[in-house]
Amino acid sequence: MKQKSVILAMDEAKRELIQCINDILQKHGLNCYLIEPAFAELYAEIKATAQRELAQARAQEAAEVALKK
Repeated sequence: MKQKSVILAMDEAKRELIQCINDILQKHGLNCYLIEPAFAELYAEIKATAQRELAQARAQEAAEVALKK
């Protein structure tokens, strides 16, 4: 089976994330402004993790290039 392109996978994940957020808001009877601080904190954590992943990928690529020389 052919794997989805990255852009299609990202779009599907975004739609699922929006649905999850809407479900949580409805389940708990909250407005967006009440959970915004939690989202800000989650975003900061996600951003930090993404930066670590990028740094790790760059280091791995550099190591692979160095081995080929």
